[in-house]
Amino acid sequence: MGNIAGGSFSAGGIAGVSRTDSKINNCYNIGKITSVVQYNKIKAIEGAGNAIINNCYYINNCGATGNAISKTEEEMKSQEFVTLLNENDTQND
Repeated sequence: MGNIAGGSFSAGGIAGVSRTDSKINNCYNIGKITSVVQYNKIKAIEGAGNAIINNCYYINNCGATGNAISKTEEEMKSQEFVTLLNENDTQND
């Protein structure tokens, strides 16, 4: 849980770059995302790539958008958010 500063290619709150067959599930980003290069790819969860992103969220003031669902800080502090994040958890089934 910290801030992310992108380098020369891309920056993402969870993954900077992912492979085509990657999956990113049940996550959230609350860190601020910035880039040292103006034309970088900056996204809330995955900076660049073609990962399948499912049930992921980012705080609305992180400095990035895209590939997930935006939430306010208050929404992320709620029990409803915790429930949403754990909806697809199958490890305890």
